[in-house]
Amino acid sequence: MMKKQKIQLIVLVILGLVCVGGYFLIRSLNFEEETEETETVITDFAAEDVTALAVSGDVTLDFTKEDGSWKENSIPEEPIVQGEVDTLVDRIAHLTTTETVLEAPSDLAQYGLAEPFRTVTATLSDQTKTVIHMGNESTLLGKYYIQVEGDDRVYLVSAYIVSGFEKAPEDFVEEEETTEEETAAETETADTAETAGEADAADGTETAADEEESAAETESAADEAESAAETESAAETETAAETESAAEADAETGAD
Repeated sequence: MMKKQKIQLIVLVILGLVCVGGYFLIRSLNFEEETEETETVITDFAAEDVTALAVSGDVTLDFTKEDGSWKENSIPEEPIVQGEVDTLVDRIAHLTTTETVLEAPSDLAQYGLAEPFRTVTATLSDQTKTVIHMGNESTLLGKYYIQVEGDDRVYLVSAYIVSGFEKAPEDFVEEEETTEEETAAETETADTAETAGEADAADGTETAADEEESAAETESAADEAESAAETESAAETETAAETESAAEADAETGAD
């Protein structure tokens, strides 16, 4: 009898543990389902099919692809960094969001979409267009409200999607690479200029020395002339004195 009761107790404990474990397992699964965010597709087109990309509003960009290469029509002669334009296209080709979608809001102004501050238009090879209007920033979430033309819904997307289109046409111009020959030529020019500067400085120093020496010689000559004049004057004074003395002596002799 005791043995049977022990067995029943063990079975009850095991069943209790199974029930508790099942409860927490089910609760965990439900929590994961509740916290899993649903991803909503906003745009879905092939990036390689885009033949033109334009931006209007606070900035203006006008890219077209010819023979597989992008050019900016406001500066058609400038070489464009192809990868930067491709990056912009990639950002809007497959736009998705996990934020709450607003279904056809009656007041677009509160999202900045009644008069979007920026509009991006991607034209595909079949001449269809995807137009994305960009509105206010949600300061709480750090994201922007956008709306795709033809879709009444309003979406929230990451800020980098919007900020990537802030550049001016000149920001996409490819910088010229300096060749080794050009670098060597610039170095040689700098060395030549430096040598010329040193030579000019040496000439200036030598000229200054010559001028100083000439001034010294002039001063010496002046001193000599002054000394000679003083000597001559003294001699003349002495001669005059001697003449006067002789005259006085002769006067005295005549008086006698």
